[in-house]
Amino acid sequence: MTGTETPCDRVAGHSISLAAFGIALIAIFGGACSSTSSARHGTPPSNTFEVAQVRTRSSSAAKCHTLPTDLTCLRLGPQIGTGRDVRDAKVVSATFPHRWNVVMRVDASMRDQINRHLGEQLAFIVDGNVWSIVDYEQSVGDNVTIAGGWTDKATARDLAGRLLASRN
Repeated sequence: MTGTETPCDRVAGHSISLAAFGIALIAIFGGACSSTSSARHGTPPSNTFEVAQVRTRSSSAAKCHTLPTDLTCLRLGPQIGTGRDVRDAKVVSATFPHRWNVVMRVDASMRDQINRHLGEQLAFIVDGNVWSIVDYEQSVGDNVTIAGGWTDKATARDLAGRLLASRN
């Protein structure tokens, strides 16, 4: 589901579709919103990646204030990119000493989608876990930084490796 706004909002394994006349239809694991990513329903397959708009944070639980976290903490909007849009990923030093981020080189489709969602929170989801939530204020180019500020370089390397594996 890339591109413009869709009628489907997803909440932790359920899809909510607003039908004509304001009637809400709930389709569990498919139905009216069957084009949702498999990473959002139950146990995701390995090597899945997506970027999705964050509608709201759906929980105030302590686990939801630490990343990576699971999808129960967020209510997601449209998907704006997947592993197919990733061209490369590498670990880079963050602004702060001894902190690490990941930079992805993305195709024009994901770049354009991110730029359509400037000022909105975007969730970077790998294998069903939210690794980062970023609010881009300025246009991005082909290189997109996933700001995690990880203190452990191995964690950033793990994320970069998962992004590369998700390209298939």
